[in-house]
Amino acid sequence: MIKKLNITALLIMLMLVNQLFAQSDKILLYGNCNIDEANKLSEYLKTTSNIDLAFEISDEANLVFSKYAIIFLCGNSYLKLSETHIQDLNRQILNGSLLLIDNYKSDYTLSIFLKKLLAEYPERNNSISEVFINNPYRVNFEQLQFKTKQIYISEKLRVLALKEESIFESELNEDNNLRFGSSIIFNYLIGN
Repeated sequence: MIKKLNITALLIMLMLVNQLFAQSDKILLYGNCNIDEANKLSEYLKTTSNIDLAFEISDEANLVFSKYAIIFLCGNSYLKLSETHIQDLNRQILNGSLLLIDNYKSDYTLSIFLKKLLAEYPERNNSISEVFINNPYRVNFEQLQFKTKQIYISEKLRVLALKEESIFESELNEDNNLRFGSSIIFNYLIGN
C-alpha cells in the first residue's frame, strides 16, 4: 500500500515539474516581426489551449538560438545570419527545435539558405493541409492560399517557410490565421 502511494506521489510530482517547464517556454522572433501581433497569437493560445508562451525579440548582437524551442525568422532576416549563427541554428534544429521563416520573398535565395543550413535534408513543397494533418483548431486551409517549403527530419517538421505571407501581419491576423499559428505551435509541442 505504501509503495503504491509513493509511486503515485512521484508521478504527481513529475507531472507538476513537467507542467512548470512547459509553461516557461519562449519563442524567438528575429527580423521585422510584429511583436503586437505575436502577443495576440500568444493570448489566443492561452485562451483556447491553456498554453502560456512568451515571444521575445532579439537583435543581431544578442542572437542566441539555444534558448528557444521555436524560432521565427521574419522577412528576409535569414539572409543576415552569419556563418556562426547558421551553425548554431543548424545545431538547434538537429536537436529538435522548429524554425519558421515567415514572409520570405525569393524561392532561390531561400533554397540556397536551406542548403547551407541543412544540406543533407531535402526541402519539400507540400500543401499546408498536408503539413498539418492534425488540425485541432479547425483551420480552413482553403483560405490560406500561400506557398510553403518544409524540411523534415525523421518525419518531424523542423523547418516551415511561408512565402510572401505572414502570420504576424495585422491584415492577415484574423481568426483563421490565429488558428493557423496556434496549430503550428500546438503540433510542435505535442511532437507532430
